[in-house]
Amino acid sequence: TRPILWLPLNNYTGIRTMTRIVKVKQLKEAIPKEDYEQIVFVIWLKKQGFGVSASANGGSRNLYEAIKLKRMGVWAGWPDVFVPLPTPIYHGFFCEMKRRKGGKVSPAQVECLQYLRDKGYYAEVANGADEAKELFKFYLSTLPKAA
Repeated sequence: TRPILWLPLNNYTGIRTMTRIVKVKQLKEAIPKEDYEQIVFVIWLKKQGFGVSASANGGSRNLYEAIKLKRMGVWAGWPDVFVPLPTPIYHGFFCEMKRRKGGKVSPAQVECLQYLRDKGYYAEVANGADEAKELFKFYLSTLPKAA
């Protein structure tokens, strides 16, 4: 006779269930979420010594909280990351973070980014932390060169 193979217990229900095995290759190909990409970018900015502010516009809220935030000035579509570093060309750096693949810019975000550009800010969309770093490096290139 063969020994009985017990499946692991599900921690929530106590029912024995099959576990999904994910290959290492599949994990490498997984696309990180927007919040992860933003965290990577913000950590990179801070390590470079730049002050950075992030808006907490995303997420779900109950009706009372949504009304309160709206009254407090939360603006739908406001970019995720702001670096208050003026250059001779721009007043500051705004970046709307999206996933590397599959992120979509909402009409409110397009409108807000254009408003900021019209007011003299550098405001762009980055698909992933690496693209955000490249945008910021370009932004820094608009600073005057030290003699």
